[in-house]
Amino acid sequence: MSCGNSRSKKCNPCGPSEEALNSIADRAAYYARIAIVASEQGGGIRWGYIGDGVATTFNIDGATTTNSASFLVTINSVIQDPLDYTINYGLPYTITTNLPVPSGSEIVIVSLNGKTGATGASGGPIGATGATGVGATGATGFGATGATGLMGATGPGGGPTGPTGPIGSTGATGPAGSGGGGATGAGTDAVFFLNDQSVTASYSIPSTKNAMSAGPITIDAGVIVTVPSGSTWTVV
Repeated sequence: MSCGNSRSKKCNPCGPSEEALNSIADRAAYYARIAIVASEQGGGIRWGYIGDGVATTFNIDGATTTNSASFLVTINSVIQDPLDYTINYGLPYTITTNLPVPSGSEIVIVSLNGKTGATGASGGPIGATGATGVGATGATGFGATGATGLMGATGPGGGPTGPTGPIGSTGATGPAGSGGGGATGAGTDAVFFLNDQSVTASYSIPSTKNAMSAGPITIDAGVIVTVPSGSTWTVV
């Protein structure tokens, strides 16, 4: 009885021929290469394995979700219900079927989500924080105070003040109603100096002053006329 084993020509009634095994191995290697290429190029990633009738868990390196509906799974081209398998988180992610994949059957898993690319830089690297943008406080913008200008000479205020003229001599003080005082006369004349003829009350001539009277002059008893030193009283 011949089993068609192309290499050993030996009958192997318990399993596939060596040729079939070689074909299965070749397809497994092919699926592995496809998965790598798909992962490198982005888009849906494809994984393929040949079942051995025992294994239920297969690696799906590069997967990014545990949502079963995010994968298309076929066994010998028959689409599997997402309820028939689960996706497990891990390094790498894995898929676990509810039943072992029959020996020699092909299980193909395709991710419906493209592979997540590396996160790009957000608008380029963030530059170093610049120095606080407040410039140094400039010097106070007031110039130096100029020297005080020379004060102009004060202009004459209506001309210089003339010297004070001598105070006119005060006329002899006569008794009230006697007409004594300054010079007088008829009309606008001021010719006559009038004084009494008797001294009835004591009197002191002011210091530094001189006195003059038209005589004759009599001095009543008990009345004193005081002439200070340096002053004179002339009776004419």
